[in-house]
Parts: sequence; structure tokens; C-alpha cells
Amino acid sequence: MKFLLEKVKKILFDPANCWQEIKDETIDIKQFFLSYVLILAAIGPISKFIGYAIIGRAFGYRLSFLGAITNLILSYVIEIAGVIISAFIMNQLASTLNYKNDFKEHLKLICYSLTPYWILSVFYLIPPLSLISLIGALYSIYLLFLGAPIIIEVPKEKIFIYLIILIIILSIINIAVNTLVFGSFLLRK
Repeated sequence: MKFLLEKVKKILFDPANCWQEIKDETIDIKQFFLSYVLILAAIGPISKFIGYAIIGRAFGYRLSFLGAITNLILSYVIEIAGVIISAFIMNQLASTLNYKNDFKEHLKLICYSLTPYWILSVFYLIPPLSLISLIGALYSIYLLFLGAPIIIEVPKEKIFIYLIILIIILSIINIAVNTLVFGSFLLRK
């Protein structure tokens, strides 16, 4: 847990130095997922569950308990799958866009970059405040901008192409998650 808290603190408040440390670290994917990704990625789905099944009733947002459990499981699985799929796609594009072809490095870049979004997803606890998580998404884009040249050696002239492609992929996955998870809820409103 100490590793998690230290890494979150560094990536949020000292990203330039943190990216250098991340570049030099070797990771075991299983350990990385168990000690970092699975924990942080759970914040949003758990917060959505509590926010939409329990607290949200006071604000007119309501999912049944069974619906909320189903949504929690689906959104968590899709969140994790989305990270892996994004890293896989960006790794496949490496030779085309002339940057480092290393799946683990892409996975590190994407996961560490998503840290602020995952942290601010706690605002789903109170549904009307859930838009605050967009601040985390914007900071995540900034972290990608800082980290991509260091971690996967994206040339400066191609950084925006890399960011646009990755943002499109992550947005499609995010829209798919929200449509699948909350589509029936939105249709009932």
C-alpha cells in the first residue's frame, strides 16, 4: 500500500521526475496490476455503485441494488480491459508512428497517466459532482503528454498524433462503458 500511495503522490505532484523513475523501473505485469491498477481502477466503479444505488436517491438518481452490482462488475471489467486493449493497440501502431514497441511500457504509460482520473472518480459518490472527474481526465492527458516522450520515446513532432489516437481509443472505450453500464438507467429517466 505504501508503494501505491508514494507512486500516486509522485505522479500527481512531481510528474516530470516520476516519469524518469517509471522509465527506469522494470515491472512484473501481474504485480503491477495487483498493487496499482486493480486498486485505483476500482475507485470509479465502487463510487458509481454507492453513488447511484445508495446516495444518489437523494438527488433523483437511482439504480436497483442488483442493477448497481451488475454495473459495478461490468464497469470494472471493461475499465481493466480498456487499459489492456489501449496498450495493445498503441503498441501495434508503434512501427507506423515511429516510437518504442514495448507492450509493458505502453501499459505503464497508460495506467500511470490514468491515475488522476481514477482518483477523481471518487466524485461519483455524489452523482451531481461526478463531472469533477473530467478534471482528472484532463490532467491524465497532460500526464500522457509529459510521459510519452520519456517512456515510449515518441518523437516530439508525433506527440499530438499519439495523444489524439490514444484519446480517441480511450474515449470510445469510456463511451462504450457508460452506454453499457448506464444506458438502461438513462433511458428510464
